[in-house]
Amino acid sequence: MADLTTGRNNFYLVGKVKINDNSLKGAEQKPGSSWLGVNTGFGLEVEEGNIIYPNIWGGRSLSKGVLYGMNKETRKGVQIPFEDKNNEAILDTLIPSNFRYAQIEKDEDGKLIERRFLDDIDFVEYLQDNLKHDMEVVVNGRSTYSLGKADEHGDMRIYKRYEISRVRLNETHKNEDGEQVLNREHQASQQ
Repeated sequence: MADLTTGRNNFYLVGKVKINDNSLKGAEQKPGSSWLGVNTGFGLEVEEGNIIYPNIWGGRSLSKGVLYGMNKETRKGVQIPFEDKNNEAILDTLIPSNFRYAQIEKDEDGKLIERRFLDDIDFVEYLQDNLKHDMEVVVNGRSTYSLGKADEHGDMRIYKRYEISRVRLNETHKNEDGEQVLNREHQASQQ
């Protein structure tokens, strides 16, 4: 049998948002550090009584004044001055995986508005303002695995982290009986 190593894959969660006092905490700066970071998330009930806690983990250096990305043509790392973090011409040069996405608001025609965020802190602030308790959403991202210390029986503890890339409203439609139903059923899966 092969030994388990650290790794990652993609996840797909559909459920009801569960927000409590520990959900979507704002950015924090440790004393003596120039790093302003977030390590937060929210609950997502994927079936009755089964809540998964996807999270957002990231931040920025206050002393450097830049955000990092990868150019989609050269595939090389680039630094984006913080004041240009919303400059669409610059953002359009980056690969899509540099961003976190939210689609939880609708325009006047009822269509979802896609917002993209290069800065993790901006993403959390947007979710604080717009993600509501019991909202039905679809969450995509990467799950990562790491090994912890062995317990008293020598069994290794496996840690799993669900890192959010996208939060999208799970819209409804009318079924054959004319009832409003969710577009996607609650679930948790890995790809």
